[in-house]
Amino acid sequence: MASFVLRKAIQYALVLAVAVTVNFALPRVAPGDPLDYLLGEQSHQLGAEQRAQILRQFGLDKPTSEQFRDYLVNLTHADLGISVRYGEPVRSVIRDRLPWTIALVGTSIVLASLIGTVLGVWAAWRRGRRSDIGSMAIVMFLDSTPIFWLGMLLLGAW
Repeated sequence: MASFVLRKAIQYALVLAVAVTVNFALPRVAPGDPLDYLLGEQSHQLGAEQRAQILRQFGLDKPTSEQFRDYLVNLTHADLGISVRYGEPVRSVIRDRLPWTIALVGTSIVLASLIGTVLGVWAAWRRGRRSDIGSMAIVMFLDSTPIFWLGMLLLGAW
C-alpha cells in the first residue's frame, strides 16, 4: 500500500512540475515581443526608457533561468503577481471572483447529480425498452460532444 501511495505521489508531483513548467514556458516561446502582449498597440508608442522600465517591473529583463527561479519562489509563497488586465494582485482578483465561481460550480454539480440520478433510475426501471435505448443514445451523444460547443448551442436556444 505504501509503495502505491508513493508511486501516485511521484506521478502527481511530476504532473504538477510539468504543468508549472509549461505555464511558465508558453508565454516566453510565443512569437512577438512580451510588451505587445502586455500593452497591445500602446507598446509601439513607448520610448526605450519606458520599455525598459516595464520589462524591469515584470522581471522580463532578467535571464530566463532567473525568471523561472523567481516564478517558482513566488508560487511557493502564493504570490501570483499583478494582473495585467486589472492592475491589481492576482490573488485579490481570484478572491473577489471565487464566491461566484463556487456558487456556479456548486449549483452545476448539484443539478447534474440530481438530474443524472433521476435519469439513471428511470433508465434502469425501463431497461431494454425503446425509451431506455433512446435515452442512452442521447446521453452518449451529449457526453461525446465538446462542452464548449454544447454550451454555445444551449445559449443559442435561449
